[in-house]
Amino acid sequence: MDKRFLTFAALLASMLTISNAGANTAQMEITATVAGACTVQAAPIDFGVYSGAQVDTSGQVTVSCNNGVVYNVALDAGVNSDGANRMLSNGTGAVLPYRLTYGGNDWGDVGVTNTYPGEPVAGTGIGLPETFNVEARLFGNIDVPPGVYSDTVTVTVAF
Repeated sequence: MDKRFLTFAALLASMLTISNAGANTAQMEITATVAGACTVQAAPIDFGVYSGAQVDTSGQVTVSCNNGVVYNVALDAGVNSDGANRMLSNGTGAVLPYRLTYGGNDWGDVGVTNTYPGEPVAGTGIGLPETFNVEARLFGNIDVPPGVYSDTVTVTVAF
């Protein structure tokens, strides 16, 4: 047999033995963070044509939060509020007071942005959209001039 082949085989065997002579191990920690996340959408509320009679209608707020995220949905006072009442305004000083409720209670933002008395609506995310009905009442027997009356209420989901 060729001596060169035997020398090469011996050298290869010694290299394999040396490379497997010891071993060390370490653990690698693998992590991921899932941040609590929520989104909110609000459908407009339209009281229609006001004839002086009380008008009751409704709207919807839809919240989507990660599963298990605790949240509060708050409605602020609106841009025309006098501090105690939400108001629709015609832009020239005439106003129509209205009320927004959930389950018969004033839907406000106490503890969230604190602009309107009333509690936010609490929930826990299920990973799917959840819809809340906003009960809206435009008070009757208010004498105002004709025109278009409006307000903008900010809906906040705090989590």
